[in-house]
Amino acid sequence: MASHSIKPGEAPTHYYVPAQSVWPIFTAIALFILAVGGANYIHQSTNVVSSEGSWGQIVFILGLFAIFACMWGWFRETIIESLKGMNSNQLSVSY
Repeated sequence: MASHSIKPGEAPTHYYVPAQSVWPIFTAIALFILAVGGANYIHQSTNVVSSEGSWGQIVFILGLFAIFACMWGWFRETIIESLKGMNSNQLSVSY
């Protein structure tokens, strides 16, 4: 796969398709953790159930941390690909 960058006005000779990434599945798992933690946190904060041994807030915060970690990793990977010139003009325009 060519790794040169395409100059403006030059026709692309290739279309870069990134390798499979783990970030979509990690983000889906993190969103699930966030949703479960948020639902439990809201349920426990209404005083309908006892707050003893509540884990909703901890799981919610863990989910937030996981989402931010996924965003950081995914954006980092995208920026590295862009800086290496792996993207065509067609893709660069979309940024």
